[in-house]
Amino acid sequence: KKEARFSLVTGTLMAVFFSATAGFLLFQHAYFFASAILKTPQTAGLLRITAVSIPLCAIHSCIDSYYYARKKGRPITALIAAGGSLAGETAASLVSLLVVSFHFGNHPVHEKTPVRIFPLIKDLFTLSFPISLNRILLTLLGSIEAVLIPQMLLRSGMTASDSLKIYGIFTGMALPLLLFPSTLTSSAAVM
Repeated sequence: KKEARFSLVTGTLMAVFFSATAGFLLFQHAYFFASAILKTPQTAGLLRITAVSIPLCAIHSCIDSYYYARKKGRPITALIAAGGSLAGETAASLVSLLVVSFHFGNHPVHEKTPVRIFPLIKDLFTLSFPISLNRILLTLLGSIEAVLIPQMLLRSGMTASDSLKIYGIFTGMALPLLLFPSTLTSSAAVM
């Protein structure tokens, strides 16, 4: 147990050192990365914010890895995952509402012109329908993938435990590595 704690502390200190170094370099050279690599100088500020979060992510990963290796803690069930998703969405909604309330508090509306509601709804629907449909289809296709891949692995002769393990490795390690370049291009495309 003492050796495990020593490993956790040593690994965390090393991870914090290297991640802080990487974060510092990214913070200092954010404009270079934004303009030369991402080709969008406007992202320099966002890269600086991301640079600050890198050491925090390293600490989180080290602590998670420690508990995974020790097989301690509560097993993650679908109920815990759904509850975590609900808590995250609730927190994000509350923060968004808080920011919007500050925005409207600082910019009160003084005009008394009547708002024509039906043209406004039509304009909003014209913009929101394709975006909403895209998100719904992405979620639906992701759900189909999450169901079909383990089922096909089961059909190939694997056990249920092994098929979920392989699927977890595939989605948790292999896909992020393969799709990392698309993260950069997607971020640039959204801007």
